[in-house]
Parts: sequence; structure tokens; C-alpha cells
Amino acid sequence: MSRKTNSPASYRIFYRMTTLASAAICGVVALFLYQYVFTHGVSLIKYWYAPLSVWVFLFAASLAVGYRFFSLYKPEVVLWRFIAGGVIWIVSAALLFLSRTSVAQTLWTIVAGFSAGAIKAATEGFKRDFRLFIDEKVLQKLNRNLSATSACISIITAAAIVAFNIFLPSLQWVAVLILSVIMYVAVVAGYNQPLDFRTREKLVDYVTYFSDNELIKKDLEKKLIEPYNMRYGVKIISTSLKALLRLKIVGKENLSHGDFPSVFVCNHDAINGPVSAVTYLPTYYRVWIHDEMLDYDVARKNISHTLRALPRFFGKFLGGKMIDAATRFTCWALNSFNPVPVRRGTSREVLTTFIVSLQALQEGDNLLIFPETPGKGEITQSSDESIRSFYTGFAHLGKVYFDKCGKSLLFYPVYIDKKKRQFRIGEAVRFNPDLDATESKQIIAAELHRQMTEFSKK
Repeated sequence: MSRKTNSPASYRIFYRMTTLASAAICGVVALFLYQYVFTHGVSLIKYWYAPLSVWVFLFAASLAVGYRFFSLYKPEVVLWRFIAGGVIWIVSAALLFLSRTSVAQTLWTIVAGFSAGAIKAATEGFKRDFRLFIDEKVLQKLNRNLSATSACISIITAAAIVAFNIFLPSLQWVAVLILSVIMYVAVVAGYNQPLDFRTREKLVDYVTYFSDNELIKKDLEKKLIEPYNMRYGVKIISTSLKALLRLKIVGKENLSHGDFPSVFVCNHDAINGPVSAVTYLPTYYRVWIHDEMLDYDVARKNISHTLRALPRFFGKFLGGKMIDAATRFTCWALNSFNPVPVRRGTSREVLTTFIVSLQALQEGDNLLIFPETPGKGEITQSSDESIRSFYTGFAHLGKVYFDKCGKSLLFYPVYIDKKKRQFRIGEAVRFNPDLDATESKQIIAAELHRQMTEFSKK
């Protein structure tokens, strides 16, 4: 991707994130210092200056430790670090003022400083990542402007918050609320930041392996350079579910980024497979989703059948509203993944799925597919019932991609083991262009099925 000489849209979002977060942090520090001085009185300076110095030291030290820790630990997940740091900071800052004991205040001071360090580490991480597609001189200028603006706004915010507290000391909670809202807006801006973990990985792969691919370049420019309507539902879902699922990724070393894009074939296991896969797949992807679940009108019919008991228990009106809400949430969540709609029926409809899939592959995106069929499939049913038979049609992507791009597509088996809490990635199966298309399709599906069955028995 050519290095741009102007301010990309992703940097402008980063600008807002950083400025707002800095203002909120400085505002809280200034407010706490003022409150401490105001509470103890100037005449008693010899009694309170030492504890106040300890507080400043604790905050600065915890910030430095947090910055150092998060700079070393998984430096590639900078956006999640910023979001998590912002959320924890909001909680710790509020509890810092609500606490009445010195022990509690000390604890929340350390937590607030540590989360501020995470935000600082994320900020520096973003600056490093922007070097991949912004001209170095332009980036230095943008960073200087950011530093100056951030410092000015932080000082103004701190002064305004202290002045507010001087004139309205009984409304300290309002000042804390204002600062929390400022940080909240910074976090929301983070959810709209397109330079997340998966886009960053795709950017790094482009710079490393695919710098001559114009389609990948245009796709990245559309997301990072131009204004981009980021669907942040996937970020909210991933953030929430990781805390619940707590899976360990096994087999990440099997991934060959130089051979991307690839196809990841995952077991379904009711809702557990799709939910775990979209949350934990450690790379960028687009997922195959049945088109009936992407359109509200069609999805409502399916969800109404699944939740048909609601109108009986809650009444027709309230039950219907609950079904409407469930349908809207489902469609919003699924469309947030920028899915490849899977159409079943006529040959023309099936062909549409492959056309969109081929376009996604050409743009450098991997595909995530769930080919298990609940009925009688084209592969002999495994004796282990946890892995059902496969539809083999997805494997035809190997021939379609080879005919268009001249490269052999890799297919990775993925198995979600909820008992052992593992997300397993197996060895890739490569499309063989020397074989008959039907034979190659059967071999790919059979080998993927074999590996997944072995995973289920371990």
C-alpha cells in the first residue's frame, strides 16, 4: 500500500481517542489533587504533603509499570488494550472518589494508574502501526500536532474541572461523571477504529507478502485511508464472549501467512462452534452465514418459530416485541462480521455465494466455514457423533480460486473442544490442481473431517 501524504481516516479516529483519554486522565488527577488540598487545608501543609506525595508517586509508578507491561505483552492487540484500559479506568476513577478509607483509595489509585499505562501503551502501539502506511515525515507532523493538541485540551479540561468544583463543591460527583463520559466517548471512538487486531494483521501480511496485490491494497485503503463505516458489533461481541469462553488456542503455529488467503473449516457443535470461532479465530476472515439469518423479514420467521413459546408466556404483544428485539439483535450481530451470504436453492443462487467468496479471497480475506450437515451427508458419518458428516461443496473453492488466481488454496481444520476449553487448528490441506475437480473436493473434505474427528477423540 502506498504511503499517504495526508491524514487517513483511521488516524483521525485515533486523534479523537487519544485526545479525549488524555483529557479525562488529567482531569481526574487534577480533581483529586485539588480535593486533597481543599480537604486538609493549607494551614496543615506539614501533615498532608507527605501522603499526597505518596499518592502522586503511586499513580506515576503504576502508570509506568502498566505502560511497560502492556508494551511487552501482546503488543499487536493495541485496540483491545485501549478499550479495556478505558473501561477499567472509568470504574477505578469513580471508585477512587467514592472510597473513604486510605487503603481503598490506594488500591484504586494503583488500578487507575495501571489502566492509564495500558492506554499509553496502546497509543504508542498505534503510532508504530501507522508507520506501515503513512509517510514517516507526515506521521511525525501528525504526532506533533496530536501531542500539542492533547496537552492543551488536557490542561483546559483539568482547569475547568477544578474551577467547577471550586464554585460547586457539593457537586463533585458531576465533575467525576463528566470525566467518565469523556473517557466513555474515547472508548466508543475506539470501537469505531478500523485498525483493530485482524485488520492490523492483514496490513502486516500485505506489507510482508502481498505488496503487489492491488485488490488487497484497495481493500485496506478503503478501511484505513478513506472514511469507513466500521461495524463494531463484532468487537463488542468478542470482548464480551472472551471473558465467558476462556479458550486456549492450540496449533497457531500451523498457520502459514505467506500462503494466505485460506479457508478455515470448523465444527458446528450447535451454537458453540460459530460463537467460539468468530471470537477466537486468530486471524482476519469473512464468515459464511446463511442469508436467511441476515435479512430481518426472513430471519424473523425462523426466530419466531424458535421462540414460539414467548407469546404464550408473555402475551402476544410483549412476546412479539421480544421476538422483534431478538431478531434485530441477531441480524445486527451477524451483519457486523461482514459475512459472505450463503444461498441455497438454484444453481444461480449457489454460484452467487462462490462469486462473493472468490472476491473476498482475492481481496486477501480468509474464509470461515461450517460445513457440517445435520442430516445424511456426502461423507460417511463418523463413529464419534460429535463430528457430523460434511457437505463437500465448499471444497470447490479450491478449483475456483486456482482457475482465477493460479494458486493452490489451503484448507485448515478447526475444532472447538468446549470440555477442554481449546480452540484447535490442524494442519492445512492443500488443493491439488492435478486431480479431477470432484476427486480433489472429496479428498479435501475427507482429510479435514478425519483430522477433526481425531481432535474430538483426544
